[in-house]
Amino acid sequence: MSDYQKRSNLQCHLPKSISFRTGARRIARGGSVRLLATLSLILSGALRDLPAAEALPTDGAQPGTIHPVGSDEIPAIQKGSSAPGKNRPVDIDADKMDIDQANRIITATGNVHIVQTGLLELRADQAQFRSATNQVEASGHVHLVRKGDLFDGERVVFDMGEQTGTFQKVDIKLHGPGGLIAAGTADFRRETSGQGAEGGRDFFFLKDVSFTNCECTPPPWHLTSKEVEVDRESNRITAQNVRLYAGDVPVFAFPWWRQPLLPKRESGFLPPYFRTGRNGFEAEIPYYWNIAPDEDATVALREISRRGLMTNVQYRYLDKDYKGTLDTSGIYDTVNEEYRGLLVFNHEQNLDQWKMKGHLEGSRSRDFINDFEQRLVDPHSRRMESSVTMNRMWAQDQGYANIQSGVQWYQDLEQTTDDRTVQNLPFVTLTDSRLLETNPLSGKRLDAQSGRWRLDSEARMDNFYQLAGDITQRFDVNPVVRFNRPVSVGNVSAVFG
Repeated sequence: MSDYQKRSNLQCHLPKSISFRTGARRIARGGSVRLLATLSLILSGALRDLPAAEALPTDGAQPGTIHPVGSDEIPAIQKGSSAPGKNRPVDIDADKMDIDQANRIITATGNVHIVQTGLLELRADQAQFRSATNQVEASGHVHLVRKGDLFDGERVVFDMGEQTGTFQKVDIKLHGPGGLIAAGTADFRRETSGQGAEGGRDFFFLKDVSFTNCECTPPPWHLTSKEVEVDRESNRITAQNVRLYAGDVPVFAFPWWRQPLLPKRESGFLPPYFRTGRNGFEAEIPYYWNIAPDEDATVALREISRRGLMTNVQYRYLDKDYKGTLDTSGIYDTVNEEYRGLLVFNHEQNLDQWKMKGHLEGSRSRDFINDFEQRLVDPHSRRMESSVTMNRMWAQDQGYANIQSGVQWYQDLEQTTDDRTVQNLPFVTLTDSRLLETNPLSGKRLDAQSGRWRLDSEARMDNFYQLAGDITQRFDVNPVVRFNRPVSVGNVSAVFG
């Protein structure tokens, strides 16, 4: 019998929506030639519609190709279907393929490659597709790519229509900076909302989990949990009964944990921080709170083995006319047996034509910035400075004028009290810069060709004050005349004052 007659006999046993050809592609690999079987089918029809009474004239494996023969013969996708994978094409490549027409089962072995366009890609050593239930079962070095997430494990059962299933003993690499996860099982779930294929919630649920954001091996920290939910649409990981490990040492335990998958403004835990130093081992767990589009807060607990538990809080706010940041750190020091803390506050605000700036630094103990690791104040500073200033600038013809007034308060970190610390309460500074129209020496009118003369002047008044009772004032005036004239080889400039 000719090859043409064989193909014709096979085709007559199949529905019109698909065709089967025995001609296999030859692929040379390592000097040998192997047969590649390719299967393409439409989940809404294809093998599900094969007549059970008729059988393919084959003794077993048939390398070949099954594919849709024309777009007009493909069943139309039902509108409003709640199954996102229903009627989506599925392509299967394998070294060998068995087709059980009576039970509507296709078994593929050897370098199995399954693609459901726009939804997933799966590779495995062997796989079995059940047309009646739209279900694929794959095992042996299973690698699944779904929505950018990578899954590697030994066995998966997946419903291609509903996009649900179970993966066992799986390692997961989340798309983006979400992190690495190892789980005993991963259940792909879908909650419908009655809004069709676009509605509902698509997520996966994990059991016996270990996860981390660090891709180094071994990771310096990781979290463990019995139950974890990963919801990419909501951009969050939620876990119950979580333990934090630094290496293999448990550090913290939490009844609940949530962190964002992608670096967006989303409430949740941030990566932990660890260090060792003179205060012993330190572990910090920050939580980010997205309060509103124009304000947020970060709260962190830091366990210091030789000092106690420190709380760090940062609050930020923003508006079209003002913005600010408040940072605080506090701890009950078990060594000194006292409460110690640090506060830094910054605020800027526009008030009509004035601009206000406020900066506040303060500490309950003068050696806090030296005893504890912190990033708010330079640990080498001899004093902490607080100030409030008001500033206004006027533009004038080829110049400007500026006035600034405020107060400055200092906390001397090298003294036990601030009774003798000099405070500046208040100060006023006037600044003026203008282009001169006449020569200040000759009184003649100046033109641009003879050079430009500019007068910059500053006047400042300070009132110095000490808590011990001393008060003194100082007044400074600093006029400066600047000359500049362009020449053929450059500029000639001079400063007087």
